[in-house]
Amino acid sequence: MSTTSPRAWASITIVLLLLACGGASSTPATAPRAEGDKAAPDAATPSSAPVVDDRQAVVQLILDHPGLDGYWHQDTLPDRAPLVVLANQHTRGLTLTKFDEPVQIRSAKELAGRPYFVVHALKLRADGAEVRFEYAVEGVRASATLDRGGEGGGWQVTQLDLGER
Repeated sequence: MSTTSPRAWASITIVLLLLACGGASSTPATAPRAEGDKAAPDAATPSSAPVVDDRQAVVQLILDHPGLDGYWHQDTLPDRAPLVVLANQHTRGLTLTKFDEPVQIRSAKELAGRPYFVVHALKLRADGAEVRFEYAVEGVRASATLDRGGEGGGWQVTQLDLGER
């Protein structure tokens, strides 16, 4: 009479478990990514480009709004240009301009007492956006409502509520 080895029993047990659980997965396993690695884009992962484009368009429209022109003072106060914007989830990765030069997007520790603009909230919807922002050096706190669908389907500011402290 022949005996079955422990290794053979282990193999049989694994096969039976796989069969009982529905077989091997058809989804390939992936190794965990190291922090900072970016996943390769694929059809299942939507691109973030439209979100960045929308955030950029909305924030740029806010910076360019004529209602804020009286608060910049870039011609008389040298520390106001280039404009500095606090880096946060609403502004990271954006390429903005003001006063015909690139806006500097900086972390809080890089500000070192400089005047800066901050976007506190930015909510995007398919047909509109809401933004809360501040330019503390001038005591300005504001909110804006934007609609999509202006000329060419772009964004337009429909309401700007400015308040001074």
